Amino acid sequence: CSFFSLLQEFLQAHFTVKSLSTTRWSARADACKNLRESWNEIHKALVTIENDTQQKRTVICEARGIRLKLERLETDLMTVFWGCLLDRINATSKKLQSVEIDITIVIELYEALIHFIGETRENIDDFEKKAKKLSFVKEYEKDFQRNRNRKLLPGETNSGEDMLQKNGRENFRINT
Repeated sequence: CSFFSLLQEFLQAHFTVKSLSTTRWSARADACKNLRESWNEIHKALVTIENDTQQKRTVICEARGIRLKLERLETDLMTVFWGCLLDRINATSKKLQSVEIDITIVIELYEALIHFIGETRENIDDFEKKAKKLSFVKEYEKDFQRNRNRKLLPGETNSGEDMLQKNGRENFRINT
């Protein structure tokens, strides 16, 4: 989960916060929401730290590293995607914690959550549109990286699948 590693790195570097809990999803939902809502302010703060000659070199390098990660469409897309998903999981979790909840309501909540998660995977276009509004870049990293051709072994041929992997969007959708 490199996305959550980035989130944890950012939070620890710039705020006094507890570590992201491995069991409390609400902490991750709150972190995603805060990142999404403060995106521009966070980016400006990182640039300010990076340009501050009074800062230690390690602090400047850390700010630059986080800024570069924020300036990737993939990071923006994960922020929007996980924010949406975790908000729903968190809301469902809070309802499930009710002392007076009926088992039929529990079943309905779980079924609705399962349906929502299944539906979410197919909504990459919506998430991508929201991420591009948030993002400083509008292309996937793989789209502007130089393609490396793998040397073929005797008897191997390039297949259409290899061509698909060269598309940044499809690569992200399939592998993430």
